[in-house]
Amino acid sequence: MAPPPHPLRYLDFYRCDDGRLGVAWAHTGDSYMEAVTPGEIGSINLLPIDEYLDDHFGKPPTYSTDPKVKSYSRRIDHDRDAFFDGLGFVRPEQAPWILPSEPSKPLKEWEASTETGSLLHELTRYFNTFVRFPSGVFAETCAVWTLASAIPERVTYAPPLAYVGPPRSGKSRAVRALRLVCRRGMNLGAPSPASLYALADSLAPTICVDEWTALAMDIRHALETIIRLAFEKGNKISRRKERSQGIAFYDPFCFLGLASREPLPDDVVDRSIEAIMSEAHDVPNLALDNAQAAEMRTAVLRYRLEVLAGQCHRPLVSNTESLVRAELATREGKALSDRGLNKAQTLAQVAASFDAVSEVVDSILQSEIAGKERFAETHEAWIYAAVKRLYPTAVTLDGVPSISLRDLHDEIWRDLQDGMGYTARMLENHDPVLPERLGPQVRQMGIRTDRATSGMRIHDPELKTKLEALAWKYERPL
Repeated sequence: MAPPPHPLRYLDFYRCDDGRLGVAWAHTGDSYMEAVTPGEIGSINLLPIDEYLDDHFGKPPTYSTDPKVKSYSRRIDHDRDAFFDGLGFVRPEQAPWILPSEPSKPLKEWEASTETGSLLHELTRYFNTFVRFPSGVFAETCAVWTLASAIPERVTYAPPLAYVGPPRSGKSRAVRALRLVCRRGMNLGAPSPASLYALADSLAPTICVDEWTALAMDIRHALETIIRLAFEKGNKISRRKERSQGIAFYDPFCFLGLASREPLPDDVVDRSIEAIMSEAHDVPNLALDNAQAAEMRTAVLRYRLEVLAGQCHRPLVSNTESLVRAELATREGKALSDRGLNKAQTLAQVAASFDAVSEVVDSILQSEIAGKERFAETHEAWIYAAVKRLYPTAVTLDGVPSISLRDLHDEIWRDLQDGMGYTARMLENHDPVLPERLGPQVRQMGIRTDRATSGMRIHDPELKTKLEALAWKYERPL
């Protein structure tokens, strides 16, 4: 009996030279499907779709009046139809992502034919050609991220790439550049949250969001859920099955590229590698059929297949924590947050064999510094700065710091007038502090409040420790 077809998230599809749909997979031997599939472990398999389905479902028989043959033929047709129903397309031009060409040339041979001799450097040159980044290391980071997103089976974390900036700053161009070379780079349409979860589980695509603020609120919340849970492999999204009492568990682990004209939610920024975009001039047009992008797309697929098959001459590296910490040790006074270390370690798995760990660490450091600067403009940062100044004079007789929310409000007003150009009349006409929300915002930062005879107040014996813990987020870098 022939083995069933592979789950779709593990198969790759390409356009054959004759225009037919092709199927590619690496025989890893590390799952049941690979164990029952004929073939040598470590092999790379490239087949036209018809031959692949013949191997798994059987070849449709020629016409016959025999009832058994007819029944067998109907079963094969049903199984093939079910496969294409799950995939969602039959021909290459119907695919929701732009398919690569047949990845038959070994990566080492392909690299030898290029000007730079390196897939990573060719990808970096591609990104530098079509996108203007805030600094040079971001192009190389996009290249490393593209390769990491091609092998979700081999990485532990999936940090989104986030491009933030005003209109006409190059955000959409950056997302398009990603989509044209990433594995299964798909523009996000307007699905329901349930279909979005099913999409991530079934295909593990690289989801590209051209404008975050244009998404419907329910889709935005669904994406935030995916970003929170899919940052680290192993989490599931549970939903009740339709018309039954059962529960479906979706695997949301996939990579995302985002563009937004407004600051992204804190949870998204915390898990992303963020680039603050500012200009988009003097770059050539990037068409969907761009030849350079097409060549990169095919080389990325070949890289994926060789890594999964254990054949790649640029293998993944496992001791990435020590590599990242060694790089940080050379940068005096610089440190990454815990999630920053997770991001750097994931990309370093790929970057190490290309000698690009230093650039990865630099870009994530820059991303975190930009994030701290953005946090410094929020209401929470105003609260932090005011509480920090009021704290030395706020110790009560019982030794517990106590600060009234009225004093806190007035201190924030003084800050806004002294440092941000507000006038007293402006603040009286439109108070940006919103006193009724001050208590909930303080508590959201983890600081305890209670009600005294004079009104609400901060009353927290661990206030000093909590201020020290919040310093990384709200203190401006020197």
